[in-house]
Amino acid sequence: MSYRESINTHYGKPDLTARILDHLQRQGIELEHLKWEDLIDFDQFHGGGMKSTLWLAEATGLGPGMRVLDVGAGIGGTARVWCTKFGCTVFGIEPAEEFCNAAERLTSLVGMSDQINFICDDVAEVELPDNSFDVAMFVNTLMNIEDEAGIFRKVYRSLKPGGRLAITARTATPLTYEGFLYPCPWASDPSTNFLATAESTHADLIAAGFSDVVWEATPGEKSDETPPTPIGPAPFGLIMNIDVVAMRRNNQLNTSAGRLGSLRAVVRKRV
Repeated sequence: MSYRESINTHYGKPDLTARILDHLQRQGIELEHLKWEDLIDFDQFHGGGMKSTLWLAEATGLGPGMRVLDVGAGIGGTARVWCTKFGCTVFGIEPAEEFCNAAERLTSLVGMSDQINFICDDVAEVELPDNSFDVAMFVNTLMNIEDEAGIFRKVYRSLKPGGRLAITARTATPLTYEGFLYPCPWASDPSTNFLATAESTHADLIAAGFSDVVWEATPGEKSDETPPTPIGPAPFGLIMNIDVVAMRRNNQLNTSAGRLGSLRAVVRKRV
């Protein structure tokens, strides 16, 4: 199975857009009057949810008129929040076809297609114009990117001088591959799991030309406490094409076993 096939199998149920629209109508929401706020119960399904979405915007100084590159745009939830609350425009790249289709449809329904554009492709295959974006966002995306160093160089070229790149991600630890459990939120098997250590990510960013603004790396730590049993599948059950209960349980077990660290970072291109 190719990389794109594996990504499409893991992310996005078949007919995802129709499933989402049916879910909304079952909630009594009229699609003709759909608002972006009607979507936040499920479109902020990345780690940290809305709190993380807002942190990324504030940490990069997002504001009116700025152009944002969203690498791994999902179903467009982060882009819609950034455009609505901060007045920017967004170009989103998303390799999972079901996610991309849903992102385009939902964005159209809330009347934001003039502010947000999506392309369904792997960021490695997309030609990005030089010196074009004020901000680039990687929202829990790096774990699916094999050539991290190459992508950072590519994004560096696409940013305007002084532009910022922001990251939220899970990171590898010395214990990561000792019995790592699948499925996890970003991969059903090792073929699309490209966890990197925070140290290697930092080195790749510096090598690409970036300098630090914010760097918050949390190492993985073992815990003797039994992780709580995941309660219910939402919102992942609506969106993801995997065993959601197993995914959440494995994520908690991998974390408590010290196999996962975390990273929040903002770096800047030279002026």
